[in-house]
Amino acid sequence: MLILCVALVALASVANGQLKSCGQAPGVVGDLDARVVNGHQSADDAWPFVCSLQQRPGGSHFCGGQLIQNTAGVYYFLTAAHCVTNGQHNSYQMRCATNNRNGETGSQLLYFSNVYRHPQYNPNTLNNDVAILTLSTQPVNANNIGPVCIASTPEQPGINGVVMGWGTTSSGGGTLPIMLLEGHKPVVSDADCTRAYGSEFNPTTMMCAGMYGGSQTPVDACQGDSGGPYVKYRHGRWELIGVVSWGYGCADPRYPGVYADAYYYRNWISTQIGGLNNS
Repeated sequence: MLILCVALVALASVANGQLKSCGQAPGVVGDLDARVVNGHQSADDAWPFVCSLQQRPGGSHFCGGQLIQNTAGVYYFLTAAHCVTNGQHNSYQMRCATNNRNGETGSQLLYFSNVYRHPQYNPNTLNNDVAILTLSTQPVNANNIGPVCIASTPEQPGINGVVMGWGTTSSGGGTLPIMLLEGHKPVVSDADCTRAYGSEFNPTTMMCAGMYGGSQTPVDACQGDSGGPYVKYRHGRWELIGVVSWGYGCADPRYPGVYADAYYYRNWISTQIGGLNNS
C-alpha cells in the first residue's frame, strides 16, 4: 500500500498542471435554494468540478464524482469506493465540463491510469467509501472546469448544502436523466441518523443529509448519484462536505442520505495526492 501512495505523489510531481482557485461555480450566483429526487436541472456550466463516471467501452454513466487538485496544479478524481475497483482503471472514463453526460460542445472526455480505494474501505458496511483516481492526461484549462474545495470545518446539523448528479429521479431505478440535476437539503444530526440506521451509521466517517422525520418534500440522491458531491457555499466558494454513499431507498423521510464525511477524509486525500489545493 505504501508503494501505491508514493506512486500517486510521483505522478503528480511530473505532470504539467495549472493551479486554479477551488470551489468556483461561474454559473451560480452565491448560495442557492434548489431541489436530485425532487431536484431541478442545473444551470449551464454551473459546477466545473462535477464529472460523470462512465463505463468503457460505451460511455454509460454509472456514478458521479468531483475533480480535486494538488498544490502542483494536477487534477485527480474523487468518488465513492463502491463505484470502482482497484486495478480496473481501463474500465472507466469520465465526462467533465458539461451538464450533458453524453457530451456537448466544450465537454472533456478523460481517462485514468490508476484507481486507489481507501485501504480500510469495507464493502459490507460501506465504511471509508472514498476512492481517488489518477488521470492519464490532464484536462484542458477552461472556465468550465476546476477543482472543488474540501470542507474546512465539520458541518453542523441544519446547514443547507446542494447535492447533484445524473442519478435516477425515483427510488428503485428508472431512466437516468441526460442533464445534471441538483437539489438543496440540510445536514441531519448524528443522533437522528443513528436513530434511522442504528449501528450501520458510523458518525466518525459518515454524515447524513435530508428531511429526516420532516413534513417537507424530501430531496435526495439516488441510484447513479453515488460518488458525487454534496457541497456547501462558504466564504465565497463551494466546499465538498460529503460524497454520496448509501441509504435506504431514495427521498424517504424516515431515512436521510448517508455520505462519506469529506472533512474527516481531508488529510487522507491530501496525503494521497501530494498536498491538497484548498484555496
